[in-house]
Amino acid sequence: MVTNPLDLPPGYETRVTADMLNGTNGHVDEYPRFRLTPISSVKRRSVSIVPCGLNIPIGTISIVCGTQGLGKSLITCYAAAELTRHGHGVMFIAEEDSIGAVIKPRLEAVQADLTRVYFPEVERHDDLGGILLPKDTLDLATLAKDVDIMLMVVDPWTNHLDGDVDKGAVRAALMPIARAARDGAFSVILVAHPTKRTDGNPLSQIAHASAVSQVARSAFMLAADPENTEAKTTRENPYRLLCQEKANLTESATTLRFKIETITLPADNGEPEVTTARVVSDGTSMLDWAGIRQLETRKASPHGSDTKITRAIEWLRAFLPADGMEKPSVLEAAEDEGFAKRTIERAAGEACHVVHQPPKPAVWIAKTVQFANETPQETHGEVGELGEMETSMDSAVRQYRHKNVTPARAREDGELDEQTDAPEADPYILPNDDIPF
Repeated sequence: MVTNPLDLPPGYETRVTADMLNGTNGHVDEYPRFRLTPISSVKRRSVSIVPCGLNIPIGTISIVCGTQGLGKSLITCYAAAELTRHGHGVMFIAEEDSIGAVIKPRLEAVQADLTRVYFPEVERHDDLGGILLPKDTLDLATLAKDVDIMLMVVDPWTNHLDGDVDKGAVRAALMPIARAARDGAFSVILVAHPTKRTDGNPLSQIAHASAVSQVARSAFMLAADPENTEAKTTRENPYRLLCQEKANLTESATTLRFKIETITLPADNGEPEVTTARVVSDGTSMLDWAGIRQLETRKASPHGSDTKITRAIEWLRAFLPADGMEKPSVLEAAEDEGFAKRTIERAAGEACHVVHQPPKPAVWIAKTVQFANETPQETHGEVGELGEMETSMDSAVRQYRHKNVTPARAREDGELDEQTDAPEADPYILPNDDIPF
């Protein structure tokens, strides 16, 4: 038995030989050796796209992110149906939804070839139940190869992690399935929920973005189409925009527009009548994610769509980092953009939380926006001058106060926040009970 030269923990494997570490000539068969492979011996490969209607490269992980009730699962059913019509298989790992009551009717509504759609069933002696990553990666890859699976949908992906969801656990869980997808030539869609961040980077708005968005090769953001002026609320708005905000292996696709339709499947062959929903393609849109957010802000503001204040609010939300910025620095940057000091201060009164601990300068932190007429949400901050625009205290503010304001000072100011950091609801939420899907 060779002595472990690194004193590594059991099960750890190093690709560095013992000879390189201690200069001895001992045998190191227990350690896998590494080798250098010249790139000249590797054949070039072209990037192929999954024929599912979305710009998803084969052999990669992609993200579809949107708030609850927008129709993320309808988008994945649309993609699955398109792929089955090209003769390929799809696997759904979606244990939140009933196969018979939800997933099958949705697939029937978009005329999927149901003989090519599968869902894995698992029995465990430990009673954990369900598919768990990375524990089940090898089995899933084997099943995918057996029935020509080209697309695997995990909805929502956070429900299928084996262990706590933190940065390390996410990478540990997703890297094996990413390698399996690459080697097995199938793709994975991870259905994700957004955080409450509203800064300019859309990828930062994906839950656990620091880990999951780095593993994924493409990412899509789903939103209600703000250009549909006939609808006052998302609940009344049937149009959706799917923006590709990350595309490492291809050019970013044009934003796709879909329309949600309710459809009743008639009773047939012993199957009951069921009302469900589907998305149908409705062309494309010139809007990207930043454009969508700007229009949302303008629709929520009583100042209208073309005023200095509204433009200043939009600029602040795009410019400010998640943890805020000191007021003098913001004013300096705003002046360079052509905003007057009074204009940017008025905009900050509506768009920002102000954290001030003298003698330090005040820090401006962008508020999370709750748009008027949307699903009511409990708020922990004050309503700004807009009146119709509700705001909730961001976790960034809580973190700043935790680091910089003493409990005594916070209590003295009446600002001690005893709320938890549980994710707050996004303004674009449609309760499941209000939608037939």
